[in-house]
Amino acid sequence: MPVMVDVEPSVVRRIREMSGWKADEVAKRIRLPAGAISDIESGRRRPTLAQLRKMAEAFDYPVTVFFLTESPRARAAARGSQARKRQIRRVRQAHDPRNTKN
Repeated sequence: MPVMVDVEPSVVRRIREMSGWKADEVAKRIRLPAGAISDIESGRRRPTLAQLRKMAEAFDYPVTVFFLTESPRARAAARGSQARKRQIRRVRQAHDPRNTKN
């Protein structure tokens, strides 16, 4: 019996888009009915572990990427935003006249 997997639908869509694939192309490549990828991306259908493995192979990503709670691009943007905030905070602290370490 196939193992159905819970994934974040937006992550599946984002990975497909970042890989440059159309949903129907992926479905054909991994031998799913037309519209199956759209159903997975909208949350109307849960993929099997075997289907996730095939998608990961087609997209050239590790299968673990589908278990993220947000898309890789959003995660990278958030990390970059946090790093910028830390950098700005350090610069402000360094130039703060109340800072006695200057």
